[in-house]
Amino acid sequence: LAPADPNNVRVATALAETLAAEDREEQAFALVRAGEAAAPNSPEQPLALSRLYSRLELEAPAERALLDAGARAPRSQ
Repeated sequence: LAPADPNNVRVATALAETLAAEDREEQAFALVRAGEAAAPNSPEQPLALSRLYSRLELEAPAERALLDAGARAPRSQ
């Protein structure tokens, strides 16, 4: 799986969520961040980051990531 491939962004995000569920958060964060290079304007990576931060009960970073996702998808607001 090459997260830098734009076709794999959603797959990488789903894999990151699976890794987090298995208490492999470091790998999950690395995978999501690597995916940002493939689609820097996509709201999917900050949404995934928000979910990961929420899972770890880190509210401030989760909120910042969610706001970033909203800024990347202005039509959804």
